[in-house]
Amino acid sequence: VSADATYYVEASNGGCTSVRSMVEVTVIIVNLPVVTGATACQGSTVTLTIQNPQAKHTHDWYDVPTGGTVLASDDSFITPVITSNATFYVESLYNGCKSVRVPVLVSSYPPLATPVVTSTNITASTITFTWLPVPGAAGYEVSVNGGNYITPSSGSTGSNHIVSGLQPSQ
Repeated sequence: VSADATYYVEASNGGCTSVRSMVEVTVIIVNLPVVTGATACQGSTVTLTIQNPQAKHTHDWYDVPTGGTVLASDDSFITPVITSNATFYVESLYNGCKSVRVPVLVSSYPPLATPVVTSTNITASTITFTWLPVPGAAGYEVSVNGGNYITPSSGSTGSNHIVSGLQPSQ
């Protein structure tokens, strides 16, 4: 059945028929959930969110394409800690009917090595920090004394940063 319809049934015996019974069938359309995959650093979680959720639709999240246990029932889902690429599945529910499950891929970035930082060119008012390139790193950020992270003075892919304006003994 792909559209609302009315069906009738009657009993017959030897040319005699009963009164017809009517059955109305209403097709319930359950919209597929739309959600975009994500990328996460290994060891972190990510929030997956239904785009423009339909009114009165609920959403169940799974880690298997069929069967399994519901991980969450909401328009968004915070994944478990990501240790490698993972696929989660979400289905819409409306008025007792379910959509097919939609796969949502979470790609993971591998962990990066910790940069080894050395200080060079130390003067009374400046200091230069340098590091060797870290395999797999797309860029670098630096923080001075726990402040906000900024782009190194040598650029986002550079391998040194100059701190200037220092006071003596600072």
